[in-house]
Amino acid sequence: MHDLLLNPVIEILEKDGASEEEIATAIADLTQTATVLLYKQALEIFSDEDMQKLESAPNEKDANKLIMEIYSQRIGSTPQEILNSFLKKFVQDFVQENSKP
Repeated sequence: MHDLLLNPVIEILEKDGASEEEIATAIADLTQTATVLLYKQALEIFSDEDMQKLESAPNEKDANKLIMEIYSQRIGSTPQEILNSFLKKFVQDFVQENSKP
């Protein structure tokens, strides 16, 4: 999904002469930024009680499931939906900025 979503960005970078390594670095940086934003938002919405529940989860899989449930309840969207929205907005802005004469 992300590959298709980011295709316009990749095409512009290739057209501008960016190497595969530079493109990979740009995509990795973008992904890291999106992840940081998700974690920041999660820290703002998770209560101390939520954090205790997460810490007492029997394994990582159960903790991740709980994270998704809490996140979805509080935000009204899943982390994946938030990430996709962030990436769509980034692509839209990037294409608009790089299509100016």
